[in-house]
Amino acid sequence: MTPEISRNYMFYSFVHEIWENLIETWENLIETYSMKKYSIACYDNESKIFNFRQETLSITEHYGTLNGLWIELDQYQGLKMYKADSIAYTGLIERERIFNFLHDLNSEYDLIRVQILGKEKLPSLFESEETRRSVMSDKENSNTRKRSHKKINL
Repeated sequence: MTPEISRNYMFYSFVHEIWENLIETWENLIETYSMKKYSIACYDNESKIFNFRQETLSITEHYGTLNGLWIELDQYQGLKMYKADSIAYTGLIERERIFNFLHDLNSEYDLIRVQILGKEKLPSLFESEETRRSVMSDKENSNTRKRSHKKINL
């Protein structure tokens, strides 16, 4: 041991106390380094999510990209908690993500947004996407029928 390091341990009575302290010190250093690394990754992901907009992406591409960012963020935010707390927290996160997803959509989806937010119980993101597909499919079928009627009337 170098003199600089040994000064920290010269008053310990037993060798195992020195080893315990060394292990604890290194574990703290590793945890601190990991927290810094994860904090940077979480911040970067949160920034990407916050600034993300649908713009020219299809709604499927938009959701896929956003969901990928959420999955990555979840990996960095490993929370340890009881199962009941975990379920409640997951519900809260899901609600925030639904709001985020709906907020990012282009204005052409305003009607769908209002329908989803008007529900007594918010659907999951998967259910929200299914509702959107159903409404868009009905809209496309209606437009197709209108076009076919115009052709017949000519």
